[in-house]
Amino acid sequence: MSPVFQPQSHVMPLPFGFRMILIVRAAGCKMNTLFRISWTTAMDLDGRYVGTLSAAMNMTGHFGGSVAPTLIGYILVETGYQWTIAFYCSAAIYSLGALCWMLIDPVTSLDSGAVQ
Repeated sequence: MSPVFQPQSHVMPLPFGFRMILIVRAAGCKMNTLFRISWTTAMDLDGRYVGTLSAAMNMTGHFGGSVAPTLIGYILVETGYQWTIAFYCSAAIYSLGALCWMLIDPVTSLDSGAVQ
């Protein structure tokens, strides 16, 4: 009798574009879990003006999201449609954002020097 299930000896590798889509999607899912941290940090940083700080964070994020597609388009045209360069630019921007978060001290309030 021949076995019903025969494991394949060769697994077809995923195309580069599909792998990049999976990586970007995984990063997006991770960013969605970090949203609570950013809003909690805004509350810790600026007690009385938490709405203003949250609005500024939200506006900055939406500005980046609206500029990114055009910027990526320019990068692709200038580099001869090299998607890897566009992904590296995006990764550099995310890394810069991570470095900025490391400089935040949520214990010290922004309005600690204000007169009560």
